[in-house]
Amino acid sequence: MNSTDRTSLLHLMETGIMTETKFNKTRQMELTSWVFATANSCAKIIEPLLSRFLILKIPEYTVEEFIYLVTLTTKFTIISLWHPFGSLYIPHQDRFPPF
Repeated sequence: MNSTDRTSLLHLMETGIMTETKFNKTRQMELTSWVFATANSCAKIIEPLLSRFLILKIPEYTVEEFIYLVTLTTKFTIISLWHPFGSLYIPHQDRFPPF
């Protein structure tokens, strides 16, 4: 990721504001956002940006383990996002492994 994009992402995560400057004119937009990211290594990610993420180090896995992790993560994400809105309906919940 180039430094301009890193700076913009860090600013958005710190303030919730996206700023754009073109032709000496600046506009800002307040955003509610969630940032999800993956990387093979955290070595090149700057510390101020890295400190805003939950870092999960996952060892190598088989295809079967991958499918299990994806379905479990999907179920957890759906429940986490829908619960605050008062709905626990999960379509096709019988397809997910139990917690």
